[in-house]
Amino acid sequence: MKALPQWVCWASHRHPRNNDKIPLDTNNYIQSRNEFAASDYQSEDIWHTYDEAKRLSLEHGEIDGIGFVIQEYNVCYIDIDNCVDPDTMEISDEVRSIIEDVNSYAEISVSGEGIHIICNGDLQSYGWNSPDHSVEISAFDGSWIAVTERHIEGTPVELKNCPEDLEELCERYNFGTYGGW
Repeated sequence: MKALPQWVCWASHRHPRNNDKIPLDTNNYIQSRNEFAASDYQSEDIWHTYDEAKRLSLEHGEIDGIGFVIQEYNVCYIDIDNCVDPDTMEISDEVRSIIEDVNSYAEISVSGEGIHIICNGDLQSYGWNSPDHSVEISAFDGSWIAVTERHIEGTPVELKNCPEDLEELCERYNFGTYGGW
């Protein structure tokens, strides 16, 4: 992923009741608000190389992190929420099993309480799973992902191909039938 020039900078939404991550246009700084303008991740005008996005995020306090635009590539990500104990960093057995089954790059999410698994593959379905599962999990292959680089020890440091694992995961968690929690 680092070789592809599809990196964005992002900031948390400034509204106190909304913690969404917003892609930023780092070419458009709004002096009156002391922040970069919000943008659409699909706008190639805001894409950077990895090195440039990382540099900007370190130089500007208004930038909360970097992310990768995964559209147009055979890349997808699995987002598992509320599965890491922030005090002990323990991961539930069920989630640990998902990480092992997919066997690709995995990292702690921005919240510190979730996990991202990023891998090569197309999803047969995507979206959120139903709320009757014990794991809050979603999967996407045409969006962008906030990347923390907080690698989970014992997982690969590169993306792995795993289409069979993804199909089984989509079936097990019934992705795509629910629009959210």
